[in-house]
Amino acid sequence: PKSCTPRWIDNNSGIPTGPVDAGSLHFSYGGYSFRNNEQVYLLGHPSPETPACIAAVSGAACPAGWQTYLGGGSSGGTTAVPAVAGGAVYAIYGPVGVNGGSLFAFDGTNAAAPQLWSAALPGPPTRSVVVSRGVVVTGYNAPDGEHMVGFDATGSVGCGGSPKVCTPLWSTDAVSGATSAAPALANGVLYRSVGSQLRAYDAHGVTNCSGTPKVCFPLWKAFVGPNVSAPAVANGLVYVSSSDGTVEAIDAAGIAQCSATTRVCSALWDTNVGAAAGAIEVDNGRVYVPVADGTVSVYALP
Repeated sequence: PKSCTPRWIDNNSGIPTGPVDAGSLHFSYGGYSFRNNEQVYLLGHPSPETPACIAAVSGAACPAGWQTYLGGGSSGGTTAVPAVAGGAVYAIYGPVGVNGGSLFAFDGTNAAAPQLWSAALPGPPTRSVVVSRGVVVTGYNAPDGEHMVGFDATGSVGCGGSPKVCTPLWSTDAVSGATSAAPALANGVLYRSVGSQLRAYDAHGVTNCSGTPKVCFPLWKAFVGPNVSAPAVANGLVYVSSSDGTVEAIDAAGIAQCSATTRVCSALWDTNVGAAAGAIEVDNGRVYVPVADGTVSVYALP
């Protein structure tokens, strides 16, 4: 049978080369460790069709074209796949043994990655960061549970000083004793999978949000099954799965099949794949569900 060898491999070092298109970067982490300490860098690699990568044939290293320093501490700090929007790159870093972490916004169009703004998180960060419609969202752990927190992606509202530091626009209610998955942002709504629930929040911090500092509560909930997967949003539906094999599609607007009093939604479409199901992908009119038995179940859009 046919086998393939890499055209290129990311090289976790190098000198930034620029100019850079942040939307075409793919990211990796590099740095070094010594005596149980680490220094962490975020590296952006350009499209493999760029001249430097085309020259790196036969599995040679494709050099980074963009990089920035995130911080250091004891080995094993928390990082996440960064989010990109409007030419900016959003990343998190939380050192081991420190009760906190940071959210950073960097210029993704400049190879030297100058920092646009930063924000201190009041607890260790979760491994997720998402951005959409001018809001960037990440999470942190606190004594009362896990919170999601939103910031102005442009670094304008709630931000000041030099270097610029931002404070949250809002945070969500805490959820304790439950496993969470990476959230999704779409059409001004934050979709949060935690424990057996899918929860939806106003990503702009208006509806069901109040107080100083502002705390947001769910617009609606859905009870899916144990260990709900990261949500996928497409065609007006939000797709989730769980470790008991349940796969559901729920009205992303929280209207159809949703109670006006309890604000609990039920599925518009569901199935069971017979084993633990992973995070769903939706593409080109198909719903792809990875299954723990090593198969992938594929469905037409409901």
